[in-house]
Amino acid sequence: MTDVRKSNEYGGSGKLELNFYVHSHQYVPYITEDIGMIGMVHDNTQFPMIKFAGRALVTGFKHRMTYAKKTIFYLRAPYSTCNDETPPIMQAMFNSYPDVEYVYSEDVCYDLCTEVYTYYMCGCIDPKQWNARSILLSQTETIIVAPLCNISDTCYTQAATVLMNSSILLEEYCSYCSQQCSITDFIVKSSMWKAPAAWLMDDIKNFVENSEILLPTDWSVNWHSHIQSNYLSIELVHESIFVENYTQTPAMGPITALSDVGDIK
Repeated sequence: MTDVRKSNEYGGSGKLELNFYVHSHQYVPYITEDIGMIGMVHDNTQFPMIKFAGRALVTGFKHRMTYAKKTIFYLRAPYSTCNDETPPIMQAMFNSYPDVEYVYSEDVCYDLCTEVYTYYMCGCIDPKQWNARSILLSQTETIIVAPLCNISDTCYTQAATVLMNSSILLEEYCSYCSQQCSITDFIVKSSMWKAPAAWLMDDIKNFVENSEILLPTDWSVNWHSHIQSNYLSIELVHESIFVENYTQTPAMGPITALSDVGDIK
C-alpha cells in the first residue's frame, strides 16, 4: 500500500496497531543470532536507514512507540553549501522503489560513494548493502549493478575503513555529498507489555496454520511455545499533533551591515 493515510481516518483512534509472526524456524543458521524485528519511524520522503537507525523489537511483547516530529531547516546559498539535489547514483537506487518519492539524504549519499570506492578496490560491494548495488562509475559516467562480496571476504570492510579515514579519498569519491538543507527527525519513546494474551492464542494458531509457510516439525506438540517465541505486536501513537520546527535565519543582512559599518559616502 503506497497511499498516505491519516491516523484518524474513518473515526480511528489516531494510532497504528500491527501484529506480526516472525517464523524464526525459517532463519538461516549461523547468519544471525537474534530473533525479532527491526522497526523505524521515518518521514514519507525519508529513505529509512534501518541498519543504523532501526529499533530492535523482541518477540513475546507488544511494543508501544510514542513519537514526536522535529524538523530543522538550514540556510541555503550564499549562507551555506547545503543542497537538496539528488545525484544520479542516488536516483538510480530510488528508482528501485516504485510509487515512493524519496529525497536527498547525506547519509545515503555517503553509503553509496563508499560502495563505489569498495567496488573499485574489491570488484564487489558490501553484501549487506544489497539495495545500493546500482553504482555510478566515474570514469565512464555509467551505472552498473555491482556484484555482492562474499560475507567472509574482509576486502569490503577494509575498503570502507580506508575511505572514511582519508580526506583525500572522500573528496575524490564523495565530493557530491553535500549537507542537507533540512533534516526531519522523530523522537520515539518506547515501552512494552507481555504478549500475546491467553485468549489470543487460538486465533494466532489458526493464522499460522493457514499461512503458506511450512510449520516447525514439532508444531503439533509445542505450538504454544512457538507462538510465544515468534509473535510480536506494535502500537504506534503520535505524542502530539504539533511539529517542532527549527529554522536558521541570517544573522546579518544588508541593512544591518550598513548600520554596523556606517554610512558609505
